[in-house]
Amino acid sequence: MSIILPESVTQTERHQDVSDRYESVNTEYIIKSLLNRGFSLHNIQETRARKVSNQGFQKHMVWMQFDEMKTAEGVPSIVIMNSHNRSSSLKFHTGFIRWACSNLLVGGSDITSLSLRHSENWTDKASVFLDGYIENVEVMMQEHERMKSKCISRYQMMQLAEQAVQLRYKLDDVLDPNELNLIRREEDRGSDLYTSYNRIQEALLQGHFKRKVQHVNDEGNLIVSPYSNAKRITATDETLRLNKELRALVLEVA
Repeated sequence: MSIILPESVTQTERHQDVSDRYESVNTEYIIKSLLNRGFSLHNIQETRARKVSNQGFQKHMVWMQFDEMKTAEGVPSIVIMNSHNRSSSLKFHTGFIRWACSNLLVGGSDITSLSLRHSENWTDKASVFLDGYIENVEVMMQEHERMKSKCISRYQMMQLAEQAVQLRYKLDDVLDPNELNLIRREEDRGSDLYTSYNRIQEALLQGHFKRKVQHVNDEGNLIVSPYSNAKRITATDETLRLNKELRALVLEVA
């Protein structure tokens, strides 16, 4: 997959608002070091720079997949979060990319566990994470197997969908939380916890459900719109937050 690296990833200069102690951790260098360790580049997402001065320094998220451990179902990955304007420290997250939907499942804080300030030496600490990466992936895969072996009732699916909806909206704002559990492809057909988890995760992030929108008009009255499709999540921080909080909900059931 050929991906053009945006300026925020290749940036080596210091932003005008940071101190002299700030060390620029170049994301491109991290990508190259991971390529030498058996990873390949999957995708890059960057936030929109609201200020002209932040253009090329903004927060970005890089997905890299570990091809040596890929399976018929998908491939383990690393998610790199970084910025060059103090909006984010360098963070690594263990994840899994499922072929059926290309969605990214991200592990919780008990699996991921590395964040660096830009004043620290990233090379040594990143090596600590990478040395333990295979162990982290094995834990994640064991969790997936536990989910697959757990058959859940329609009532449990409904409960999980209702809890998942509330990670984004109030329950009353959603027409039918069970929309999150609809089967949209053959690979997602099943009554085990893992397939339900994948159905809900995709619907939650892609906005595959209907909700109402509320706002206060100029007269101070609360206006409730008709139900419409929920929006797809595109913000990097929100993508990771929803992934990790949903996984925590699912693991409580597993």
